[in-house]
Amino acid sequence: MANNFFCFDLSKIPFYYVAGLYVGTREWERKELIQPGNYGILLVLHGVVYLSINHHPFTVSKHEFLVVPPFQQAQGFKKIPRGTKYVWLHFFPRRKTKLAQHYRKPAQQEATIPQHGRLANPPKLLTAATDLINAGRETNSYVADLAVAQFLLLLSGDYAELVTLQQKHNSHFNIAESVYKYLTIHFLEIDQIKDLAGVIGFSVPYMNKQFKARYHLSLYQFLLELRLRYAERLLALGNDPVYAVASQAHLELFPPV
Repeated sequence: MANNFFCFDLSKIPFYYVAGLYVGTREWERKELIQPGNYGILLVLHGVVYLSINHHPFTVSKHEFLVVPPFQQAQGFKKIPRGTKYVWLHFFPRRKTKLAQHYRKPAQQEATIPQHGRLANPPKLLTAATDLINAGRETNSYVADLAVAQFLLLLSGDYAELVTLQQKHNSHFNIAESVYKYLTIHFLEIDQIKDLAGVIGFSVPYMNKQFKARYHLSLYQFLLELRLRYAERLLALGNDPVYAVASQAHLELFPPV
């Protein structure tokens, strides 16, 4: 199934409907849901969500998101594993949403988001999701409406950043920036710094030298900083003990290069 792109016109601020954090304490299969006019977005923090939309299955993994359009049948097709966490948001656009089958750069006051995508900068979007949930608790509903618009713009910009990263990575343009962007996406997946050599295609000492010259941090220092920031956001969102958060953030220390 081709990935559709939703172009949200934000010249008028959307209406916030509801948002929250789902924490799976048991295996659970999403029951049938038809959204009456509102859009839904799932942002998976941990685990995986299985959801079909009009009988097209989507497997949404950690640090991926899914847009659920209105008036379409959405239903789980497999049980969500225990321990899965995701942020969910429902909102009503105030302008007609355009649908495209190919990505294009968003115009002013517009957010372009694929139906299913992954995050270039998970900690940044995690912060925005936290702010969105908190805004929904405000007595002034306009605060929540603004938070929705900000979240859509951030998600749109994040995907644009991912597209740019992929283009630069394919052309081997700017090694330090390529490493920076790659680690920002995959900082939980790299077991050892030396693993970067097989991904980026250059030796670790060379990449480390270029990275230090550009960002004034070693690869090890930057990777550790990303994981610490991620752990801070996890602690802010939930009630998991510190040792569990440390494990999720992969804070096992390894020798620096």
